[in-house]
Amino acid sequence: MTRPLRIEYSGAYYHLVNGSLGGLPLFKDNLDRESFIRLIDEAFRRWDLQVYAFCLLENSYHLCVQTPAGLLSRIMRHINGVYTQKYNRRYRREGPLFKGRYRAVLIERDPYVLSVIRHIHLAPRDLGQLQKPERYLWSSFKYYDLPVRIPEWLDPELAFLLFRGKRRECLLYLSGREKSEPGFGDVLNGSRGPVLGSESFKEKIRKRRSFLAIQREIPESRLFAIRIRECISAVATQYDVAEETIKKGLRGRKNEARQVAMFICREAGGYRHREIAQAINARSYSTVSSACAQLKKKMEHEEHLRHRVFSIYHRLKGDR
Repeated sequence: MTRPLRIEYSGAYYHLVNGSLGGLPLFKDNLDRESFIRLIDEAFRRWDLQVYAFCLLENSYHLCVQTPAGLLSRIMRHINGVYTQKYNRRYRREGPLFKGRYRAVLIERDPYVLSVIRHIHLAPRDLGQLQKPERYLWSSFKYYDLPVRIPEWLDPELAFLLFRGKRRECLLYLSGREKSEPGFGDVLNGSRGPVLGSESFKEKIRKRRSFLAIQREIPESRLFAIRIRECISAVATQYDVAEETIKKGLRGRKNEARQVAMFICREAGGYRHREIAQAINARSYSTVSSACAQLKKKMEHEEHLRHRVFSIYHRLKGDR
């Protein structure tokens, strides 16, 4: 089974989901649920986690959150890890509690966050447990609909803001009594990827190189990788040569730009030697491997070359 893709940056919005291993009850009683809620509060106080919706089901949980400081992996490691420890200690068991790594779908704020909040609040109804979300005690909907004290870490106001301040209409939408507000629609239909949003949003994410790289065990990351042609173009610009010079090579002549392009494709894009060889018409993947090794060794002794390569790398990754 492949691992889910992680895309993390400050201010990002997510739909987080995880379930128990083998259908084991994740929350056996209210003490378990309260224990999990306390961990959300801890994450808010330690890492400024902001929650817009939650729902604790028997075998799973859903969260809609924002991470103002980033650090999603650190936050979820704390919540899932500490909850597993407490659960195992209480029920005198050992081993993993969750069926795998949590799923984190990156969300474009408007209008997609609103649809995710609705989806989370309707989860008990969709499972046939309750028809009215306000009657489900272990979701955030009651804090939207009823005059009850709202936890410090929960922010219901964002949904009303996204609904242009129409509180009554927003509640009807979130409760499922109104199918959709014009302009929102059911944006969750068919969404199974690592990003939920418009094509322009996905393109912006793809360009935020500082937190994206190909992770070979995560096929989804290919959707957001730096393309080989971008690597070649960046090197060609830096060396003021034509891209074809890099792709074709210079027979019998030194071609540092071609060598750097191979290295950049591997280090910035995460591509395999065989893929790079095919893109730049190298004789074999071993040619790429040898060129990268030679360049790396050369960079140890030539500061100017090292600076040049790192300049291309950081420009592509967007973390200058």
